[in-house]
Amino acid sequence: MILIALGGNLSSAVGAPPATFQSALSAFDRGGVHVVKRASIYVSPAWPSGSGPDYFNCAVQVTTKLAPGALMQFLLKVEAAHGRTRREPWGPRTLDLDIVDYQGLVTDAEHLALPHPWTEERAFVLKPVAEIAPDWRHPISGQRACEALAALDPAEIGACRPFIQA
Repeated sequence: MILIALGGNLSSAVGAPPATFQSALSAFDRGGVHVVKRASIYVSPAWPSGSGPDYFNCAVQVTTKLAPGALMQFLLKVEAAHGRTRREPWGPRTLDLDIVDYQGLVTDAEHLALPHPWTEERAFVLKPVAEIAPDWRHPISGQRACEALAALDPAEIGACRPFIQA
C-alpha cells in the first residue's frame, strides 16, 4: 500500500487548500500516480500554536510504477507547481505532499525517510489515513492506524475536525 498525505494552509494560484488538493490530485493522474482511495479533508490548528492559519489535511492511497525516490521527486515537482517554497521548517505552505508509507518499506535515506517520521504522533495524518485504510499497519511499530489514533491525546484528536465546505 502506498499512502500520501496532503497538507496546506495558504492559498495557491488555483485557490484555497481544498482547490489546491484537487489540482494536485489531477497532476498525480497525469504523472502516473493513480488515486485508489481519497479521504475527507480535515482542518487543524497550525503548529506551533499561533504560527499561521489552520491547516487543511487529506490522505490518498495510490498505485504507481514509480520507485519511492522517483515518486518523491514527482511530489516535489507537484508542490513547486502549486507555489510551494521552503523557507522554514513547519512554516506555512500552499501544498505539502508526504509519502506516509510505500509498501511497508523502511529507509532513512537523506531525502526520503519511510515510513514518514512522526506519522503515529499526528492526528492530522492519522485521521485521514484511518478513514481510507483503518487496518494499515505502521511498518516499524506494527500499530494499526486506528490504534495509533486512539492512543493520541483526546484534545489533539478533537482539534483535527472534518472540513465542511460552506
